[in-house]
Amino acid sequence: IQRAMEGMSMREAIMQAGKRRLRAVLLTAATTIMGLLPTAYGWGGSDPFVAPMALSLAWGLIFATVITLYIIPSIIAVGMLWVSGLFLAMIFLILVFLLPSIFAKVICLLLFAALSFLLLRKARHAEPI
Repeated sequence: IQRAMEGMSMREAIMQAGKRRLRAVLLTAATTIMGLLPTAYGWGGSDPFVAPMALSLAWGLIFATVITLYIIPSIIAVGMLWVSGLFLAMIFLILVFLLPSIFAKVICLLLFAALSFLLLRKARHAEPI
């Protein structure tokens, strides 16, 4: 977000941050998961109290890694689209394809056109930062 405020596009900032942190996040998660696997699956002996904890830690870390690398940057990107008003446009265009009747599609397209006009008018009259 800081790089986007400095003038870089949001997509470029998210891609750069993902590239910068990918190796560190994957290596940390992989080494921790590999260290938990013998305890979780009982290789070399099983402990009925520690094995479920190690198994849940390993799978939780896998889930958290996926969220960290994919879901959170996606949420940030969608949030920035929401701020810019493009998210509203995406919702209306998706609704146009999902609505069954032609009447509902026409109404939705007219609402989209009106809201787009209002957003453009608002952006044109906004003072520069």
